[in-house]
Amino acid sequence: MLYKEFARREIIDGEVLVALKHWMRTLSKYSPGTTPMRRLLYRINEWLQQVDEKLGVNDWISKLDEIQVALGNPLPKNIRWLACGGSKPNLRGYTCGLWTLAHVISVEAYKIEANNIQVRCSDPSFNPVNEVMEPFHQFISKFLSCAVCAKNFDKEAETHKLTQVSTREEMVMWFWRVHNFVNKRLSGAHSDDPAFPKRQFPPSVLCAQCYDANGGFDEDQILSFLLKYYGNIRQDSVLAAPEYRMDEYQGGKLRVSDSRRFESEIRYPY
Repeated sequence: MLYKEFARREIIDGEVLVALKHWMRTLSKYSPGTTPMRRLLYRINEWLQQVDEKLGVNDWISKLDEIQVALGNPLPKNIRWLACGGSKPNLRGYTCGLWTLAHVISVEAYKIEANNIQVRCSDPSFNPVNEVMEPFHQFISKFLSCAVCAKNFDKEAETHKLTQVSTREEMVMWFWRVHNFVNKRLSGAHSDDPAFPKRQFPPSVLCAQCYDANGGFDEDQILSFLLKYYGNIRQDSVLAAPEYRMDEYQGGKLRVSDSRRFESEIRYPY
């Protein structure tokens, strides 16, 4: 995403730059992950918010490379899909990863804002549309390389009334409903991977209690399941947990140099 989708535009300005700023703010605030990855998102967002009128692709790549080196290259340039890997290079992969990211960020936002309410003992006025959903929508609309996919998501946002979502719970469930709706629409299409056919999620093998006596979804149980399932996403353990190097600088001087390892967990493909 950071190296390919954003870099497809020579110049980012106007409403496209605004969309990029909003999406990077959302990523830096709610995207979980390793410490270096979160720091990368935080730093690139901090820099991006200072950009005034336009951003050139070379400036974007240069800054991203600079932060990458400082943090030990937490973002791999050569992508190998694990849970989202398809039977062919053109199947699943990136779009599957985007859906996973949407679910993970919505759940992380749910958890963070729930904690804010407990700490402050008051409603922090979290707006799921402004903070998460519309930034994701605008990223898809303005940056996704699949133009047909972007137009379809625009339609889904309107049909499923994205702008009317008002609570954390509705936000998490909105992404789940729309993803299942899209899977149903695309089931059997040329983009459907026969090795990983599109289906309704979660299957009963993952969440038997998510189904009622008539075989329909129990949405209270679905919400509980989604919060647990997407609230514990880590690096897939198909590969050995890699070690990363983290360097921190202050005032031009090396302040901290450390090595750590990722935790890992296998996830069920959706």
